[in-house]
Amino acid sequence: MAATAFYRSTTTGVRIRIDDENATLNLSGDPARPNLVRVTELAISYKTTENLNGTTPNNTSEVTDIVYVLDHEDTRVAYMNPDHLSQPNQWPAWVREQADQHSPHPCTQTANSGATTQGAAWHAVWLHCDWRWLTRNMSTAEREYVADAVQGYSDLLAAHNGVNSSEPHAELDGLRWWRD
Repeated sequence: MAATAFYRSTTTGVRIRIDDENATLNLSGDPARPNLVRVTELAISYKTTENLNGTTPNNTSEVTDIVYVLDHEDTRVAYMNPDHLSQPNQWPAWVREQADQHSPHPCTQTANSGATTQGAAWHAVWLHCDWRWLTRNMSTAEREYVADAVQGYSDLLAAHNGVNSSEPHAELDGLRWWRD
C-alpha cells in the first residue's frame, strides 16, 4: 500500500515546582478584591503539530491546559479557563514565562532533525533520576549507548538554543561516571 504521512500531532506535558512566594493566583476573580493564593506547582499541557507536506516542516506548539496546585487547604487545585488558553497576554506574567520556557522545542518533534524520542526520553531520565544508580547494573556497552543518546539530545538542545555548533559542546558532567 502506498501511503504518505502528511500531518503529525503529539501532546506533551510538564509539571513544574514553583518555589517563588510571588507566584500567586487570584481565586476571587475580582481584581478589585483579590484573594491571592500561593501556587506551589504548575502543570502545562502542549499540543505540537507538524505539517509533513513540502520540504520545510511547519511545526506549531500550543498550550492546551494549565493546572495550578495551590497552597490552600480548601482549594488545592485550580484550572485555567479554556477560553483564556488562547490569550497568553491575559495570563499572569510568571505563568507566561514558565509556559514559554518549558514549551516543546521544535527539534524534539521532528524525526528528520536528528532528535529521537529515545534520546529525549533518556535525557529526561538523566535530568530527573539518580543516573549512577540507574546505570550501575548496565553493561559498559549499554551505558555508552544511553550516554550517547543523552549527549546527542543535549547537543541538539544546545544548538536549538543558539550555542555555536562549530565549537565542541562540553559533555554533561557525570554522564559517563564509569570512566572517572
